[in-house]
Amino acid sequence: MEEILNQVWFLRDIYANDRAAAQTLDRALEEMKDESGIGRARLLAARAEIAVAM
Repeated sequence: MEEILNQVWFLRDIYANDRAAAQTLDRALEEMKDESGIGRARLLAARAEIAVAM
């Protein structure tokens, strides 16, 4: 989870690549669709933030 969020942060803030960050989050959310909890909520919040920025 932390690794995915760090990768998204890197793509978004260092490379300014919102599309790649969104795709990374979409893949992570698809893999975790059966899970629930804080981790999934953090991924959804990050995806919502990128959606607003795009």
